[in-house]
Amino acid sequence: MSENARTSLYASALSEEWRIAVMRLTPEERRVLKQPLFSVVPELPGKWGQWRGGKIQCIEIKEELILRHPWYAVVDVLRHELAHQAVEAFFPNSGESPHGPHFVEMCRKLGARPQASGNYPTLDEVIYSEEEDESSQEGAVTPQARLLLKIRKLLSLSESANENEARSALLKARELEAKYALEFGEAELTQTEDTQLYTIGVGPLLKRLTVKHSILGAILQEFYCVRVIWDNVPDIDSDKPGAFCRQLSLSGSKKDLQIATYVYDCLTAYITHAIYELPGNLLGKVLTSAKIRQDFEIGVLSGFQSALREQNQRPEMRALVLSDRTHLEEYCRWVFPHLRKTRHAIHTRSEEVRAAGETAGRRFQIKPGVENSKNSRSLPK
Repeated sequence: MSENARTSLYASALSEEWRIAVMRLTPEERRVLKQPLFSVVPELPGKWGQWRGGKIQCIEIKEELILRHPWYAVVDVLRHELAHQAVEAFFPNSGESPHGPHFVEMCRKLGARPQASGNYPTLDEVIYSEEEDESSQEGAVTPQARLLLKIRKLLSLSESANENEARSALLKARELEAKYALEFGEAELTQTEDTQLYTIGVGPLLKRLTVKHSILGAILQEFYCVRVIWDNVPDIDSDKPGAFCRQLSLSGSKKDLQIATYVYDCLTAYITHAIYELPGNLLGKVLTSAKIRQDFEIGVLSGFQSALREQNQRPEMRALVLSDRTHLEEYCRWVFPHLRKTRHAIHTRSEEVRAAGETAGRRFQIKPGVENSKNSRSLPK
């Protein structure tokens, strides 16, 4: 594909994301706001994007942002620039600073992050950055800080831990999170934890959503404090303008997103690894039939899901699972104002293969590696 054709496809994808964001506005506001030009530029010093108003009416996005960062980070910057466009269209003589009250209000309406441009980090960098706070210091003296420090240590990367120790650490960390919520309450949690909510995309772009991916999303939502939505994402690698794929979208706090994406990576990698531990007669079936391989994948996920549900029967875990998620649900209704539910029927071709998958799923153990520390590797993007 030529450079001009690729740039044209990027501009087409940006145009579609602009149209989706503008649907959040009122009909009257949509009539006033005209679709601008979209330009993908190789150089944009000190910026990821910019709105060029007046007679130009163009949103420029730096090519590096598209090539080196996930699409949700691109959309984050695009909506920021769209908010600048909306302020110019709706309040042409306001005299405010570029990031004044009208701009902040437009960001709220458009689902934009006010900080998503200039020298601010991209959204993926925000989620996976390494930061320290008072509770991460060895000198933490309050009960809340000490307990949060224990949780972080249990979730810290541990290359030397064996499988049983890793599983025990993960379980203990979840129990301590429940204990924290019970003993100190939501008010204390708010004061000591970052409660800012974000939305990111994880995993590959899918032409078709399968049962395996639906179960995987359900596991993350049920056990890892995130809200899961299958979002439509422009396929910028397609040679057809307007092509869309489905991608797993996760919403939650920075800590919960780190945990959920880590579990996603571990679980998807384990499914591939576990296939080659099957006995020869089953391995042949799985490797030669995509439908029977799906039976195994569903079995692994169902087995892991069952094991987590048994773990959650403990009182302290029920307290964690039943904790109030109203704030997260309200946030998701703001980010995704037009949601609809779908269901996928599960058809099994080989009960034997699926049973083998469930056994493997119950054996699956996640090594701790969620929270970063000074000496740890950063989480995969």
